Amino acid sequence: AAVLAAFTTELLANLPAEAQVSKPAAFFPPQGLVADSVRLQAADAFGLAGFSNVYTADYTLPAGPATAFLAPRATAGEAAADARRYQEFLLANGFRLVPEPTIPDGIIVLAYEDFFAAMVVVDQTLAGVHEAPSLAAALELTLAIQEAVRKNQPSAEPGPQR
Repeated sequence: AAVLAAFTTELLANLPAEAQVSKPAAFFPPQGLVADSVRLQAADAFGLAGFSNVYTADYTLPAGPATAFLAPRATAGEAAADARRYQEFLLANGFRLVPEPTIPDGIIVLAYEDFFAAMVVVDQTLAGVHEAPSLAAALELTLAIQEAVRKNQPSAEPGPQR
């Protein structure tokens, strides 16, 4: 019982807040989304130690299957730090940066053999594509996720006027 109590206490402490869990599917664009594929990777998503509370969703695209992800964070700084760590992890595991001049500012695309990963930070959320069959598919899905996250972000309260 003591072992289970310690385990459940740690597990509950690491779960995202209820507000984050309640609507992750709203952040994934519906076009091509595989029904009931939104999942939470509570720990070490994609094999990256410490990359926790990451939502994934499967897509069926004209170019083939793809996996998208969202990692809501408490601050924009945390989202940016996770983006750097994820990029470094992919580079250390054989990926290469794609230096395509048509990639929009803020989006990072990496390739490994015949599949692509892409990421973008939108306010407090790291979002992107973990695996796509082409550069075009990775960019299209990342741009759609970026727009969905922007639309679903809570609007900031206006500050005092001066």
